Amino acid sequence: MESEIVKYIITQGIFCVLFVWLLMDTRKDSKERESKYQQTIDKLASSLGTIEEIKEDIDDIKEIILK
Repeated sequence: MESEIVKYIITQGIFCVLFVWLLMDTRKDSKERESKYQQTIDKLASSLGTIEEIKEDIDDIKEIILK
């Protein structure tokens, strides 16, 4: 199957080769971008957890002060 695809690409000339290269390059870039987005989401989720802890601590302090 793969050899048939390679033969077809060779017979179609430079435009087919450029298209395949562009497709593969775009897919690689997309994977890298997705990985960076996932890392950013993980960092933001971690920060949100910290903010929730701070909020709980502030609520506890308010309760102590208001008593």
